[in-house]
Amino acid sequence: TVQGMVAMIAPWLVLIGIIAYLYSRTRSLRTLERRVVQMQELALLRHYPAAMRCAWDLMPPVVTIASMHGRVLAVLGHCLDQSRAYESAIVVYDGLIEQLPPRHPGAVQLRIHRAIAQLQCNQLLDADNTLRELRGITHLIRDTATGAALRLAQLIQQVRTHHFADAVGSS
Repeated sequence: TVQGMVAMIAPWLVLIGIIAYLYSRTRSLRTLERRVVQMQELALLRHYPAAMRCAWDLMPPVVTIASMHGRVLAVLGHCLDQSRAYESAIVVYDGLIEQLPPRHPGAVQLRIHRAIAQLQCNQLLDADNTLRELRGITHLIRDTATGAALRLAQLIQQVRTHHFADAVGSS
């Protein structure tokens, strides 16, 4: 409704500003994605200290992006587990498990890894409770990698509780 030069240029300036903001936001998300992939590669190559440093650096910027935050936490938990910081790994696994539905395949895998970490730091009762909860779904994961991880957790439990004959007999 306003005549003049300002009225004609203002919408274009606003449009250019919005496009510039979206471009910078997309570019920063791509940079974050690249850094998360690099962190995962470090963990796959078993460079756990470097992967954990990268995960700690990535934690603040990805806290509002759920998918990246979950990936960073999963790698951090794995690195802590492999570095034998089992108590810290259990805390990370618990945080991830709370964010997933109980029967989600990722939650099942995380619960198995948490049980193994609990066994490694002599939290035998907690590990036994976790493994008991998982017994109801063993028929669903029998011939999978998750089933193999569950079997490994059960073998570790039998060894930790000095049931060597049961471990040999069941394997």
